[in-house]
Amino acid sequence: MSVWLSLGYFILGVLVILSSRMVTTTLHELGHAIPALWLSRGPVKVFVGSYGDEAGSTTWRLGRLHLFFKWNITDWNLGVCVHTGVPRLLDQLLIVLGGPLFSLIFGSVLLLFIGVNDLEAGAIFFLAFFVLSAIWDFFVNIIPHHRPLPMFDGSLCYNDGYQLRQLWRSAHYPPAYTQALQHLDEANYAAAIPLLQQVLKAGHTDRELYHLLAQTYWNNREPDQVLRSLVELMEQHPLRPEDQGLVAAAYQQKGQYAQAIHFYNQALYIDFKNPRLRFQRGLTHLQAGDHAEALQDFERAHHNGARSAELHAYWGLALLRRQALPEAKTQLDHAHALDPESALVHLHLAFYYQQKQERDRALQHLDRARDLGSTYHGMAMLRDELSR
Repeated sequence: MSVWLSLGYFILGVLVILSSRMVTTTLHELGHAIPALWLSRGPVKVFVGSYGDEAGSTTWRLGRLHLFFKWNITDWNLGVCVHTGVPRLLDQLLIVLGGPLFSLIFGSVLLLFIGVNDLEAGAIFFLAFFVLSAIWDFFVNIIPHHRPLPMFDGSLCYNDGYQLRQLWRSAHYPPAYTQALQHLDEANYAAAIPLLQQVLKAGHTDRELYHLLAQTYWNNREPDQVLRSLVELMEQHPLRPEDQGLVAAAYQQKGQYAQAIHFYNQALYIDFKNPRLRFQRGLTHLQAGDHAEALQDFERAHHNGARSAELHAYWGLALLRRQALPEAKTQLDHAHALDPESALVHLHLAFYYQQKQERDRALQHLDRARDLGSTYHGMAMLRDELSR
């Protein structure tokens, strides 16, 4: 009997831990969401149980607040709040600080409640898990951590402490920095570059500034300038995996795939679970014609948390190159389900139906890719071939 009782207490303890993680994670993200609703204009999305997985989540909508819960109990410690940007530094600080403050306030109130009330031992045991979970959320998020967190779409974000530290530093930057961020929000990379250079010349040499400038050069398709910026960064700071990944991306953009893979290897040697780096190395292998290596990287990126339409689209393309048509269609269907308005997905579906010799369907997807803004250089030639 005592064995069954012990087992029952163990199961109860596990359930309490899991439920406390879900509750405190939700409250932490709502701490970001409430000021974001007040200070921003667009939708505010709160994810619990994932870093941005809309398709695999249960959804509730309360006006501009969208709540996404993924019912995977092992992932209830995952959460993120996504919102449109706000221009003022003070507003950004309030939004980022809101999460840790909510966690701290919730844990403190519960602790005070336990202290001033004569509760049964079972109730104290139950509430203690929520107190510990909330305090854990506060410390884990308020202490800056330079290692990025992989979002569901393969992009990266940083914890609250890191963001707060960067916002504090940026408060001392000249106005050119704010102007550069505004241009970056508008994807006007050419206008942002001289402003970021101006901030660096003013004596601000934070590694994040160098990395942002290099990333902006990459977005503006200037790979040689990317490499030059990262050399300057290396003179001030040691390179991190995300910096080495940007070096690799620059070589990839130059078509120098062997050098790109070399630097992706270096980055992944340190940050081997990074899904974005793994995906980019897979894409480089695909561009270099090494389809088997590409497939291994795409599968590993997926295993490490990447779920983007882009990943599945290129995964499907690699399978097409190996003539694995059923498997390719499965991946392309996944990509289409994640983003039915992706020009890349429709382009690769056109390749699939071309190999299936279903020309009408291939043309349909090719035209859809064109309408969605595809810049594929061989589109006119492919359309002419399919129209014969």
